[in-house]
Amino acid sequence: MKALPGLAALLLLLTPAAPGADWPHYRGPAHNGVTSEKLPASIPAEPRQLWKRAVGIGVSAVTVVGGRLFTMGNERDQDVVFCLNAATGKEVWRHKFALPVDAKNFEGGPRSTPTWDGGRIYTLSHSGDLWCLDAGSGRPVWNKHLMQDFKGRRPSWGYAGSPTIDSGLVLLDAGGAGASTVALDPGSGALVWKSGEAEGGYGSVVVGALGGRRTAVVFKAASVVGLEVKSGRELWSSPWKTSYDVNAVTPVLSGDRVLISSGYGTGATVLEIAGGSARTVWRNKDLRAQFNSPVIWQGHIYGIDGNDGPRGQLVCLDLATGQLRWKQPIGGGALICAAGRLIVLNEKGEVIVAEASPSGFQQVARWQALGGHCWVQPTLAEGRLYVRNNAGDLACYELK
Repeated sequence: MKALPGLAALLLLLTPAAPGADWPHYRGPAHNGVTSEKLPASIPAEPRQLWKRAVGIGVSAVTVVGGRLFTMGNERDQDVVFCLNAATGKEVWRHKFALPVDAKNFEGGPRSTPTWDGGRIYTLSHSGDLWCLDAGSGRPVWNKHLMQDFKGRRPSWGYAGSPTIDSGLVLLDAGGAGASTVALDPGSGALVWKSGEAEGGYGSVVVGALGGRRTAVVFKAASVVGLEVKSGRELWSSPWKTSYDVNAVTPVLSGDRVLISSGYGTGATVLEIAGGSARTVWRNKDLRAQFNSPVIWQGHIYGIDGNDGPRGQLVCLDLATGQLRWKQPIGGGALICAAGRLIVLNEKGEVIVAEASPSGFQQVARWQALGGHCWVQPTLAEGRLYVRNNAGDLACYELK
């Protein structure tokens, strides 16, 4: 092999490889909607679409691990778990079972997102079907049912939380009497512990160190609770009432603080966890996130204010005080944050990229990525952006 000229060799050594990151579960690598993966300094007016395909009706988001993509949809009253080649969209395998689409004021289909862990995929249907599948082949390892096996109570709009795996446990908001939250063995699905009486919410369990304890935070139908992960013992609870019991946002953790929000004019709050209790730091109505979770970046909150529909606004709040920094009409939708940039998929299928800055809304790029009705959180992995509408059109755009 010929030696490179001195300057060229030096430049090669000093040029970092383009960073890429897997997206193994709902809300991304850290369960908070934020990835360290960087976007290019400039983004074309219309980035190149690498592929597009149908994956069935539903609002299941996308997970990506090791070049494979996982999502769910409903085709002709069958729920389908898809495994695709993340770069090409070509199907690798599918797992399906009979289940009505269950449209209820929206298109219906699966509400939760597949979770990857240890070479296995964990999925939950709107009716409580819980599957553990081999990620390589799609072969079932085990399956349970939240209502039949753990006496869960299905929320009005169906189960929507994605399985959360932490401390060697699969954690789920089942909503059952005496089994409001359940922890299962990931290898067998056997019950490890059950806890609480509360009706379930629609968000996913999120885990973090709060007040010096490893804590599972669960947004129930009328409260947010903190449970000791290893035992399920309740550590603290704080009431939160929303119309129709639609507490659907997955809580966001920052240090010893917990951010929750809900729609129907309710608002948002930050709780500080200390000494086994939850103290309200602030509460206001400047962020009323109905079902898509906000993100936190460098001491500020960015989220979608308002119920579903074209009047939703992107807002920025100070995390410490709740003070509104700015708001920008964008037409609802869902968002993530990539190393200081917000990526929003609004309800009519536009992708909006903006700086995550408290000084004001600063748009970087905007293009029409999909048609139809879009509620699904976008996913960024290995320089590729995945966006989906509720009807099941899934598109991949190159952002390297």
